[in-house]
Amino acid sequence: MLRFRLFGFPIVVHWVFWICAVFLCVYTYAEVHEPVHFQLIAIWIVVVFVSVLVHELGHAFAFKRYGSRPS
Repeated sequence: MLRFRLFGFPIVVHWVFWICAVFLCVYTYAEVHEPVHFQLIAIWIVVVFVSVLVHELGHAFAFKRYGSRPS
C-alpha cells in the first residue's frame, strides 16, 4: 500500500487500485482494437490516480469544513 499525507490528510492507496486501473485501461483499448503500450498504461494510471485523488480530497475538505475529521 502507498501511504502519504497531502494537505494534512492521510492518503492510503490500496494495491487493488493499481490493478483495477491497469485492467480498465487494457479493457478500454481492447474494445477499439488498438494495441496498448506501456507508456499509454502509465499515463492512464497517472490520470486515473490524480482524478480519484482530487475527487476524494474534495470529500475530505468538505468534511473538514463542516467539522468532521476525514480519515
